[in-house]
Amino acid sequence: MQSTEAPDLAALLLDEVSSLSWVLSDRQEAKALEIGTGFGVTARRLSAIPGVSVVTMDVERSFEHVGPLPDGVTFVKGDFLDLEVVEDVRSQGPYDLILFDA
Repeated sequence: MQSTEAPDLAALLLDEVSSLSWVLSDRQEAKALEIGTGFGVTARRLSAIPGVSVVTMDVERSFEHVGPLPDGVTFVKGDFLDLEVVEDVRSQGPYDLILFDA
């Protein structure tokens, strides 16, 4: 009989972020861009890798419900379709990893 329980999406996301961390872990310093901060799970996880800094952007500050983002994470409020916001984010690069997490 097949289970009708919903998958644990948070666990799936953490597994996905963990599998991506190898891209950044072999560098002394690396920078990631996350488009779509949400509650900040991905940004928090990536910034926990030594030497990794994260720029994350979203139209809302939903992560504040969970708590402030850690050191090493820069939040940019705005829409990725807004050219001014895109230029601000671009100027903080270059990026070693870009995630579209919206």
